Amino acid sequence: MSVRSALVFITCFAVGLLLLAFTVSIDVGARSQRTPQAFDLLVINDDTLGIANTPLAPLLERSDSGGGISFNSADTVEQSPQGVVVEFDMCSACWRGYQAVWSIEQDSLFLTGVQSCCGPKRRHSMDRIKNLLGIDHQDGQAFAQWYSGTLRAPRGSLLQQGSSGFRSVYAREIRLRVDVGHVTQVDTVHNAPYSTPQFPGGSDSLGKHLSSSGKIEAFTSSDSAQYVETRIIVDPTGRPVVDDIRLVDRWGAGSSEPSESRVDAIRSAIRMLPLFTPGVKGGRTHSFSATLHVWRDGTRVVVQLADVLPIDLVDR
Repeated sequence: MSVRSALVFITCFAVGLLLLAFTVSIDVGARSQRTPQAFDLLVINDDTLGIANTPLAPLLERSDSGGGISFNSADTVEQSPQGVVVEFDMCSACWRGYQAVWSIEQDSLFLTGVQSCCGPKRRHSMDRIKNLLGIDHQDGQAFAQWYSGTLRAPRGSLLQQGSSGFRSVYAREIRLRVDVGHVTQVDTVHNAPYSTPQFPGGSDSLGKHLSSSGKIEAFTSSDSAQYVETRIIVDPTGRPVVDDIRLVDRWGAGSSEPSESRVDAIRSAIRMLPLFTPGVKGGRTHSFSATLHVWRDGTRVVVQLADVLPIDLVDR
């Protein structure tokens, strides 16, 4: 099937755009919130799909914009019914502070607009985007020659609600391979239903086991501006192993490596845990990734396993 024929086929399934998922998870320390993020929008043959990617990010990283876009001087502003303009760019469902609008024409990817995604919509003209990002445009659209990667357009029923970023899993996913702005391949991936690994006794029992390890302090941070994020892999036998440990800034200013002693303590505590009930995908036990959040609620240790996904769906 040609790329153009595949795109026409895809739009037959478009039932509207996917914008926000609303489940909120609590960060370590229960102070800040992380949420699934608003999709960028992709217009194909007059139909609009949400895409779980940010193709503008590589350009922003190379520009003088500081990695973001301000809408304080937007060209057009959609006012609230009271006539009040809300002056903010970011919200918990859109930490990047913008929503880009894309289109595909003649097997090529074009940027057609950039708007705020929090509060009343504020939009920049393509002339202003040209000045901000240094990209040329014709007839109100800019060829995305800076982008190579795979665009993901989730479709169908929600199989697993992700707690952050674009980690929710849907029944099927349209994938569009882009090479320096040109769409070279279109596929539809069907995700099989799955059941996630379960810790014996649930999260309360997991918290008690971590507390009894004598290493619970390694999972929490004394710095109110940071939290500890531990990613584990639960293998097909149910055995958990540490995959990655990061100290993450609560306000989105990046992450850093923890001390060697903290890493050793966390790895030791995870090794001491009993086996999980294995996760199953496609009728077979399967490796799963999960992000471990730990915080204190008085004397009680609270544990949350977030973004529990089959390993082949992680960092797609």
